[in-house]
Amino acid sequence: MDTTQPATAPAGATEPSSWRPVIAMILTAVGVYAVLAIVLVLEATVADVHGLVWHAVPGVLFFAAAVSVFASFEGVRRRLAAFKAWFVEAGPGERTAPSVGKSVGDA
Repeated sequence: MDTTQPATAPAGATEPSSWRPVIAMILTAVGVYAVLAIVLVLEATVADVHGLVWHAVPGVLFFAAAVSVFASFEGVRRRLAAFKAWFVEAGPGERTAPSVGKSVGDA
């Protein structure tokens, strides 16, 4: 009888796949096409300065893509959760720094 068993990886050794980077790529692509469409429409309609406000739409898409990418990293999620907990618990006059338990270089 063979007493050796195949080596198995510990349960937490592999990082689960995430859809966040894919969502970020899609949001970025849509944002790029939105910038192109807005520039073309503003040029065709000879819009004034107030038409430039429409550039906020792709800006929101790019911001959402960046948040999606950064939120896919475990260290960033931990720090955001710690900051949120600190922000909710701290009163308006308190100025203590949020405690994450690790230094910035440990991430």
